[in-house]
Amino acid sequence: SICSACNLKQIDRLEKSRRYHFVLSPSSSSLSPAALDVIKGMLHDKMTEQEYLTPISSFDSGAVTQEVQTVPIMKEGRKALEAINETKGLGFDDFDLDYYTNLFK
Repeated sequence: SICSACNLKQIDRLEKSRRYHFVLSPSSSSLSPAALDVIKGMLHDKMTEQEYLTPISSFDSGAVTQEVQTVPIMKEGRKALEAINETKGLGFDDFDLDYYTNLFK
């Protein structure tokens, strides 16, 4: 990581954060939940950002890593993808299944 390359071994993780302060007109006392959802949709990337409603005390998400699983596409073809799609709930449609089957054949 960048910290290791800079010999900052005591640093495990860096986080970037932003805070927004909205000043409403005197005639508006607050924003509706729907308006807040629209604003959040414009300001945040749902895939990489998260809203913290209270201060966090740890970056530990509690996620447990799983072992790498090999999908035998070259041996079993599309059936292997269909099986892993069902088992893991990946949400592949026919286009995805065809695309990845052809990509790894």
